[in-house]
Amino acid sequence: MNYNQLREAMDRKNDEKNALKLKVLMDARKYNTVTARLTDHEHFMNAIIDSDYESVGRLVNIAIRNNKSVRDIVCRLELAIAGKYQVQSYELLQ
Repeated sequence: MNYNQLREAMDRKNDEKNALKLKVLMDARKYNTVTARLTDHEHFMNAIIDSDYESVGRLVNIAIRNNKSVRDIVCRLELAIAGKYQVQSYELLQ
């Protein structure tokens, strides 16, 4: 092999290596995202188990109407359980 052929082979190998590194990083990010979602769902289930069903139902309905994620719903439930977020329903007032 001459110099140019060696150089091209090295460039191809470097491109393959960089593509694999990028794939590993993307897979790690995807794994972290899925793990966070699973954790959010577990927190949500625990909050449902430990909390008042009427309040949970109102909170979830409001969050769904406002296009909130599971993470947002879990955060609001945790605040409600801690007493820092008051679940309000206008339907109860009518």
